[in-house]
Amino acid sequence: NQTAVGEIRPNVPADETANMTEDRMILTTQVLAARKTVRPVSAMNYFEVDMDAAVQQRVQQERRQNPDFDPTTRDINGYMVEIYDQLNLSYMSIHPFDEGYEGYVFEGLAAAKSSDSPIILRYKINAEGNRPDRIYNLTFQFPDGSVVTRRTGLGFSHTLTLTPDAIQDDGNLYIQIYNGALRPSPDGSEAQWLPNPEVITFPSDGLEVSYTVGSYRMNFVRIVFVLWVKLAFLIAIGIVAATFLSFPVAALLALGTFLVAEGAGWIIYSLESWSVTNHAREWQLWRFIVSNIAEGVGTLFLTYSELKPTQRLATGLLLSWGEVFRGTAVLMLTSLGLYALGVLIFRRRELATYSGQ
Repeated sequence: NQTAVGEIRPNVPADETANMTEDRMILTTQVLAARKTVRPVSAMNYFEVDMDAAVQQRVQQERRQNPDFDPTTRDINGYMVEIYDQLNLSYMSIHPFDEGYEGYVFEGLAAAKSSDSPIILRYKINAEGNRPDRIYNLTFQFPDGSVVTRRTGLGFSHTLTLTPDAIQDDGNLYIQIYNGALRPSPDGSEAQWLPNPEVITFPSDGLEVSYTVGSYRMNFVRIVFVLWVKLAFLIAIGIVAATFLSFPVAALLALGTFLVAEGAGWIIYSLESWSVTNHAREWQLWRFIVSNIAEGVGTLFLTYSELKPTQRLATGLLLSWGEVFRGTAVLMLTSLGLYALGVLIFRRRELATYSGQ
């Protein structure tokens, strides 16, 4: 309800020919919104790689160094992740001289095309260690021939507002992104190509399209509900701990559970680079124990960790009722089970002895 930049009063632009100021549009479409995001088609679909053959080739490389090498399931999974990361890095990187540009496809945008709301393209590039004094030019070319060139800082997100007309009739959005400035010549001849000095890379969250699909207020209600469920889970753990542990130990258990639960996703991700063997490919017991404990703890609290309500609220991302119930059902049932366990323990406790009774 405040006056936005470029308005004479709330929702009334100073420019009478404009329906909405840029500041107001950013507020309503990116902040106070419930947006659904779509990322480009996977690198696996783009390159059409035979994963089994690639993994076998990776195993053969290991056997050249160690003929007795027998890959475990963890090794195979690690190779698959490694191969995918390499393909994805190649797909999301654009060399300014060897290729100049890369094409990206965003599927499943039929609902966005049928709406009247603007489409937001969010992008972030990494290059040259993300020096704050460097500015790169990015050029976006669409199927209708339109070209947009933007000056882009390194290491932080930028947005480009598109109309629903940019989406094709098949519900897909096709974009060619150039690592440099593609500027048409004044005489209308061939466009002038001004490349950037280094390779640019889009990180995992560096390229996405989003559009409004719901109300910010209802999204806020769902997020608060998830926060209450997560809090109830921690309360249930505290109650159970308090029924048979001293106060300092119970508090430490509850706080430790909170930290482990919030970091479960990071634990699972870290296990991708962990092996039960050392550099000489020798199996070690302590590595095996650490691996299994970490995997068990991470899997146990993964549901809690994957629920990130505040992050969604801050970025205006949609948290649907389906996601709420799928994410909180396990936590609610676990909380009830823990509470019942606490009641059972508390009823069997001898709390005090008075006069021998």
